[in-house]
Parts: sequence; structure tokens; C-alpha cells
Amino acid sequence: MRCVYIVGAGFTKALEYRRPVPLMMDFVQVLALHARSDDICLMTLIGLERMNLFRHRNAASREMARAQEPKQFRHQLISNAIARPRESIETLLNRANRMDLDLAKTAERTKRFSNAAIAAAFSDPLIRVQYAISSVFHRIGWQVKIDKLVRYLRRRCADDAAHTFVSFNYDLVLEHAIERAGLPWSADAGYGFPFAWLATADPNPNHGAPVVAHVAAATSRITVLKPHGSLNWFTPRRAEDVDTPPVLAANSEGTVRYPRTLRPHAEVRFPTLWYPIEVTPLIVPPSASKNTAMPLLRTIREHEAVAIREADEAYVLGWSMPASDKDQVALVRRAVARRRKPFKRIVVVNREAKDNYFRRVAAAFGVTARHITRYNDGLEDFLLRESRRLTTR
Repeated sequence: MRCVYIVGAGFTKALEYRRPVPLMMDFVQVLALHARSDDICLMTLIGLERMNLFRHRNAASREMARAQEPKQFRHQLISNAIARPRESIETLLNRANRMDLDLAKTAERTKRFSNAAIAAAFSDPLIRVQYAISSVFHRIGWQVKIDKLVRYLRRRCADDAAHTFVSFNYDLVLEHAIERAGLPWSADAGYGFPFAWLATADPNPNHGAPVVAHVAAATSRITVLKPHGSLNWFTPRRAEDVDTPPVLAANSEGTVRYPRTLRPHAEVRFPTLWYPIEVTPLIVPPSASKNTAMPLLRTIREHEAVAIREADEAYVLGWSMPASDKDQVALVRRAVARRRKPFKRIVVVNREAKDNYFRRVAAAFGVTARHITRYNDGLEDFLLRESRRLTTR
């Protein structure tokens, strides 16, 4: 038996406990809520305002953010951020990525930066958005409701079946739950490719955090594929370091961890190199066709296509199929078209979704809506009812 699980942002949101978990469209508002009591989140919000990354701009907020001591305006900056029109964090990522590319092109064309470009380059718009995502999830940490998920995973993955989780989330909640369930999965080899280097300390701009060579554990029948990247994967920022292997942020015992919020120009140091390497968390900016040039990402997508093509059962957990995931919908369709047998079961989990959503999911998997099992009362309802089904099976 082979099972594939497609995991979207609604999955982590459904596990929210005391600290708010963001979705794509409310990320800035959630960041602002965390900024009430966290200076790192506040400075991240200030950085986004300074860079003028928002489509709906607020001149007063930008002026306060550019003040010499912007923290003194904490209350007003947060209030303005909560009240601003919502826009997707993926839109901000895309805009920051374009800004980075435009700066590079301008510098290449003119062989120099304008004063404004120098200021923007120093602030690093793309890193600033990555910094925002990292700071929010570091603060949330493991303060989520995962007990029911852990119990479900223990029952679901206790057999000899192969289980492949395709997660479009940057966060680490799924991996943490798998570890809590005591399943045969390890971060160094369980992401679809082996990590040869581990960082147990956080990257920093002061000589770089040391990384250690590591022999990955043997792969298991449980795999977590993250085609959009992950907050605990460090990759080189500079083009000249492109051949540097990815680094896994892990605890000393090898379990997953959120690295402390990265500051711009943070570095790691390999024992094989005399100079440090500047790194960022691997977060793929969205587009109609997401960046897949990196060999690591190509490998992940190849594994994903095989998992969908060979699965006996498919589960869609909190994936809303947003417009920015057109490439993933196309990948699912291509993989399904190459299947040699129909799915035995397709389960779709969401909360109060319209019939059109279930029709779209069904079409992507090559079936009609009546061939899918719906759980439309949220993830918790699915976990409870499926756990009972597995117990009495």
C-alpha cells in the first residue's frame, strides 16, 4: 500500500493554539499581533514598511518606520498594520524577489547603485520577507494542538505502507508531529534527499555558525517532500556559492528545530572552507511556474510526481489550490495522467469549503466529485473520525 498526502496552509492553521498561525492572506496582520510582545517581529514589520513592499501603502507608517527610533511608535505601527488591506505573503515574496532582481540588473547596467538602490540593497527586500516568515514561526514554535494529529499518525503509519507527505508549508509542524509519534523518520534523510551537513547553532553575521559533517540515516518508508522549501533548510545566498550543499538546522539529537530568526547576511562556516558562506532559509518565491532550477528542488518534484503516480490512496489536507500553485496543480494532473490504475481512495479535508472547491480537487486527480471522500468540518473532525476508522478496521 502506498499513500500520498498533499498538505497546505490550512493544515497548520487548524492546529492553532495560543499563538496565532498565519495563512497567506493574513500574514501581515498575524505578524503585527506577535509584534505586540516580540521585538524581533516588530523590527521585521518595520523593515517591511521601510522597504515599501506593500501594495496598499501607508505614508504615516512608512515615516514612523524610517524614524531613528521606530520602536517608540510600536502601538501605532501595529494598529496600522492590523487595519491595512490584506495581501498575500506570497505576493510580498514575489514583489521582494522582483525588487532584488531589478536592483541587480540596474547595478549591472550602470555599474553602480543609486543612493536609493544602496539603501534597498542594504535592507535586502527578499531576505526581509524571509525574515518575517522565520520570525513568526520561531515565535509560534511547538505551541500548537498536535496531540490528535500524533495519535492519528501513530495509527495511520503503523503498518508497512509507504507514506509520502507533500507539504507546501514552510513551517515544521508536520515533521515535529511525525517525530512525536515515534515514527521511523529522520530529518537528515527523510526529506527526499540526504543532508551531509548539520547546523546545531544558528547562522550569524559574526564569523558564521559552524556546521558539522554528517552521515544521513537510512531512508525509511515515510518521506516529507517540501517543494516550496523549508525554514530549516539553509542554502547559499550568493550566486558564486551555488555549489555549496544545503545545510539542515537540527538539534544535537537530529530532531527538527526552528532556527532563531535570521538576521540579514547571516553565515555558516564549513570546516572545508577558509571563508564563511552567507545563507538564507530556502523559501521559494511564488509564480505561475515556481523556481525549480535548483537540483534539490528538481529532485523533490521528481519524487512528488512518482508518489502521486504510484499511490493507492491520496489525501488532500488543507490545500486550497491557490492561483500561485498552478504549477503544482499541473504536476498533479501530469502524474495522474501517467497512472496505470485508479486510486482506491481519495480523501479531501477542508473547512466549510464550497462544492466548486471539491470539484476542482477531483478534476486535478482525474475523478468526479462523487468519487472523493469529503471531510468539510475541519482537520480535527477528520483526525477523530479517521482514527476511529483505523482502530475498528
